[in-house]
Amino acid sequence: MNNRAPAFSGSQVTHWSLVVAAGQPGAAGAQALETLCQQYWPAVYAYVRRRTKSVDDAQDLTQEFFRQFLERRAVACADPCRGKFRAFLFTAVRNFLIDQAERLLAIRRGGGVRAISLDFGLYDSRTCAEPMDLETPEAVFDRHWAQSLLAQTVSRLRAEFAAAGRPRDFELLLPYLSGPPPGEGHEPLARSLNVSEPAARQAASRFRKRYREILRREIAETLTEPTEGNIDAELRELFTAVAAAR
Repeated sequence: MNNRAPAFSGSQVTHWSLVVAAGQPGAAGAQALETLCQQYWPAVYAYVRRRTKSVDDAQDLTQEFFRQFLERRAVACADPCRGKFRAFLFTAVRNFLIDQAERLLAIRRGGGVRAISLDFGLYDSRTCAEPMDLETPEAVFDRHWAQSLLAQTVSRLRAEFAAAGRPRDFELLLPYLSGPPPGEGHEPLARSLNVSEPAARQAASRFRKRYREILRREIAETLTEPTEGNIDAELRELFTAVAAAR
């Protein structure tokens, strides 16, 4: 799957803003809709895999879900007042599987609808060792949703460092995102950055703080009421989903 930056970005644009834009006709609406699909297809695929008997069926169903999502512009029916975008997408795919349960799916191609490129091979190579029978489909959806948000946060932080002309600093600081590696402290980072150890410790602290800020912003953009309390609650749910699989 391509990891290109979405055409709609910035703190003023929320995921629900994308949903509204995606429900509109024309090229801009199609672009917004594809952005949503590119960002969240792994969560959909992970859920479908837990509800189907074979990888081939899961891939076909996921492609068909997004084909219909694009063709029918299902997001035009989305109501931000109903809550989280995560819940909207989960309900959409769950209902789709219910509709498809009684018949063998044959993928239709073309029809003037641009296909979404989904890198199933890359996804399956990364998740082939997952305990397929230990999590519910709902838990898998939430975990992959959280992982998509975490990856998007890292991507945005990397872009900030690149824009500031500091791509090397980003790569050096990334291993310290969860704290210094065991038994190392900040001395290796200080050597790499050519600064004192206290300065390296401060740089790592600022790096983690900025990561948390971006993550909270990403979370806020999926909520209809992004209050501090709601953001905290969503973070707890998503990190619980990730931790439960460990």
